[in-house]
Amino acid sequence: MAGNIFISYRHTDQAMARRLHTLLKERGVEAWYDEAIGTGEDWRGAIAAALEAAPYFVLLFSKAAAESEQIAKELAAATYSKKTIIPVRLADVSPAGAFLYELAARNWFDLFPDGDARMVKLADYLAALVRHGPDAMDAAQALRASLPPPTRPSMGSVLRRPWALGAIAALLLALIGGAAVALWPHPPATPRLAVMRFETLDTTEPYFAEGVADELISELSQVKGLDVTARASSFALSGGKATPAIASKELGATLVLTGSVRHVSGGLRVDAQLVQAPDGKVVWSQTFDRAEGDVLSLQRDIAVRVAQAADVRVSAPPPRQVDPAAYRLYLQARELGLSRTNDDWQPVRDLYRQAVDLDPIFAKAWAALASAEANLIEQKFDRSGGVYSDAMFAPVAAEIDKAIVLDGTLAEPYRARAMINVWLGHWSVAAKATAEAEQRGGDGSVFYRAMDYFQKSVDIRRRSAALDPLSAGTWNSLAYSCEYIADADCQLEAARRAYHLAPENVSIQRGLVRALTADGKKEEAWALLGRLKWMEQPSLQSRVLAYMAGHGDAPPTAEFLEAVSKGAAYIDTSVAALADMGRWDDAAALLDRWGPDSASLTFTLFRTQWARLRTKPQFWALMKREGLTDYWKQSGKWPDFCAVEPVCKHYQ
Repeated sequence: MAGNIFISYRHTDQAMARRLHTLLKERGVEAWYDEAIGTGEDWRGAIAAALEAAPYFVLLFSKAAAESEQIAKELAAATYSKKTIIPVRLADVSPAGAFLYELAARNWFDLFPDGDARMVKLADYLAALVRHGPDAMDAAQALRASLPPPTRPSMGSVLRRPWALGAIAALLLALIGGAAVALWPHPPATPRLAVMRFETLDTTEPYFAEGVADELISELSQVKGLDVTARASSFALSGGKATPAIASKELGATLVLTGSVRHVSGGLRVDAQLVQAPDGKVVWSQTFDRAEGDVLSLQRDIAVRVAQAADVRVSAPPPRQVDPAAYRLYLQARELGLSRTNDDWQPVRDLYRQAVDLDPIFAKAWAALASAEANLIEQKFDRSGGVYSDAMFAPVAAEIDKAIVLDGTLAEPYRARAMINVWLGHWSVAAKATAEAEQRGGDGSVFYRAMDYFQKSVDIRRRSAALDPLSAGTWNSLAYSCEYIADADCQLEAARRAYHLAPENVSIQRGLVRALTADGKKEEAWALLGRLKWMEQPSLQSRVLAYMAGHGDAPPTAEFLEAVSKGAAYIDTSVAALADMGRWDDAAALLDRWGPDSASLTFTLFRTQWARLRTKPQFWALMKREGLTDYWKQSGKWPDFCAVEPVCKHYQ
């Protein structure tokens, strides 16, 4: 049931939230916090409904809360909805980043020192606020205005002095009135743009119109000072959902770009309109008529107009003409790669190949061809005995070089170079390519994950999720990344979001079970396993998940060894299962058999929870074989776990 007060908190502070909820209930005040969400309930919808219903928003602020993107979003929603916000500090922690921006002008209530006594006072004040509403604030303001300035009192009869009443009034204002100061929504520090699907107004193929919008997303994503939501999330809003109000609510957009494409007189006509979100006020609109070969120039012109309207700048050089037929093939390949599963990389690769054959100086097509070629090689790679080699990726390297020569401003070829060199174990080359990609606005998470620079990787994943909130895959990647750094709150939040968006995906199902278990919600994890029917014909992996959820016996190590010997299980998954069950010696023994078929998954051994595995000599022997120890020594950039695990000192 929704309450008058919405309590926002980090799960590590759950005891404080529960205590405040109990105290308010004793005072006849209904408050809501997320323990009210039932098993299987849509948690996202439950939070949104409770936040919408509650006029008062209490933020329990701590060091852990300051790191929570979910809490920052709840606070932003409360600010936007003009809730009365009461920030409560659980410890002496100053807000930073988004929290500083939203809370700097507000009055705080501190629960330290003497936390429980002050919690009781907080409950009293909140109860008074709920019962009397604005009247209580007005009375406090009138009381303070009617009193003379305070004078220094004697110790006797303190509470009978006017200054004491003034202090009480001031405190009441801090809790009631002061929390209502500056509640009008602040515009975000960086405008966020959502590019909707472009419509087709004639016989223009839908993929072409969508491709124009998709390329605009890529173009505008390179603009500094502008956040652009990812394709999957923007395009998920279609039809009646493609409105500024819904884009604001679902994507956090402050600007929405819509448009249409039609063919006219042998060329293209694109109508584009930029509106504010959520109110729909038109910021800019324009019609563009261009030859089809000038489509890249058209996209650049639209991007420049949008950037100017958002008061940011585009500094990239003007694009060249592109062969119309090559561009259509490029868009077809892009659409195919984004809409199919990964085992369809060959037709994607073939379409990109046809595009560069028609237009040999089409740099974006060369970059996309390199990525598709690499993914095709990875998909066809036989893990049972194959070994990645430089010769295998020579065509990809040549395509990357071609793209860079044609257009050195693109991030994609450098990202592809980093990816293949991570797979090959050429760590220094991968590091340099990652730096080049990032300088051009690219993503370095593949390299950071491989090196156990997981905090950087998680930061990138968080930003990706913020810009792609309707993509199940993005949330699932964030959930697993958060698992590696033992951030159970982040892991569970992301896993729930992924499951809400794609409940049939097996990887996402497994991720949610692991997240629930990590957060101590074992019965909920077990109930989910039951609904998924994984235990009807249990595999070794599902039996381990059941054991971790507190049901069933742990499979014996001998079963894993037998499965590995028969080729029924991979070394890496068996090591992971044994480590999850705390069988460190057995897991370490299997590391001696860790071969090329598992090389691309070495990063899975860097989980924070597996510190004991990293005390084993077999772990460090593997790091030596993979070339990681040498890279860490030469670069001086040791993995995150070395900051807290003494075992590294022996190898540094």
